[in-house]
Amino acid sequence: MTPLNEENPGVVAYLRFTSETQETSSIARIVAARRDAGVPLREIAILARSGIDLFVKQCRVGFEALDIPIASDMWVTGALRAPALRRLRSMAYLAMNRDDSLAWMTLLELQPRIGEPTVDAVYSVARQDESFGLALRRIVAEGDEAIPARALPGLRRFYASVLGQLERFQLPDENEGSTNWAEWLSERAIDSLDDNVRRVLRLVAEKLSEPSLATYLGQMEPLGKDFALSEIDAVRFMTMTRAKGLTVNTVILLGIEDGWVPMRGPNAGAEDEERRLLYVGLTRATDYCIITMTRRRTGPLARRGAENVRTRSRSPFLNGIIDPNDAPEWLHAQGWE
Repeated sequence: MTPLNEENPGVVAYLRFTSETQETSSIARIVAARRDAGVPLREIAILARSGIDLFVKQCRVGFEALDIPIASDMWVTGALRAPALRRLRSMAYLAMNRDDSLAWMTLLELQPRIGEPTVDAVYSVARQDESFGLALRRIVAEGDEAIPARALPGLRRFYASVLGQLERFQLPDENEGSTNWAEWLSERAIDSLDDNVRRVLRLVAEKLSEPSLATYLGQMEPLGKDFALSEIDAVRFMTMTRAKGLTVNTVILLGIEDGWVPMRGPNAGAEDEERRLLYVGLTRATDYCIITMTRRRTGPLARRGAENVRTRSRSPFLNGIIDPNDAPEWLHAQGWE
């Protein structure tokens, strides 16, 4: 953990707390100290291996007490979950591939009086060499003894209706130049689109330079959420996975404990991948990288990582890498280890 000669020397500190209460209240004070040092709050990111929503919940009271706003991407999440946008995106995917399985599954789930039971039925009768989309096309054309006869007419009407609507989704000629996909999709919307949906469509189009339709649709969620988390001067909470490509002044990595980083138990990934993920988190900061662990966790966070491990120890990935004596004096003055 040493910088290149031409880079800012920065600060890296690994702080150990006795309880989650001490950890979360201290995080709020650290953020306040960085703010008081002139660092914009949008230049502070708080990362965790997982359970980021639980950390937000725990930190909120301490942050509010010190008047520290937390950036939220909930409005983007709500827009992406809106039936109108889910249906519109699915139709766009089908315009590129008429057998797109996820698109057909989504449209079936959104269709009144069809929904998930029909999705499950189609999925269960798909042959070994069939995707969901191909199985649906076969069932509509030929029927299947595993599909109730009374369900076939409705399924066929639904399928024909979608194909009819797809006539409006004919893709523009690539030789005609770039397409504003936000406008293109909005003009073809079957349902009315609320303001947040239109905002997501517009923002993603503004962020991408002459994208293909596939790129535009694929980047809608990550770019929309990234914008939401950076549009106001507020602290961002996110997973280390989502932080790839991010660069900010100060990063606080939460819960860097054995059993969580690296993850243990049945849901654990390859250790090398866990190590790379931690590397991503450690290298997001230009000036301050504060790492935390807690000796004991209770409640939902105790069940994260190694199952039901309440007593925690430091991550083996950091053994011999970070010297506690390297922490700045103002951190030691707080009585943290």
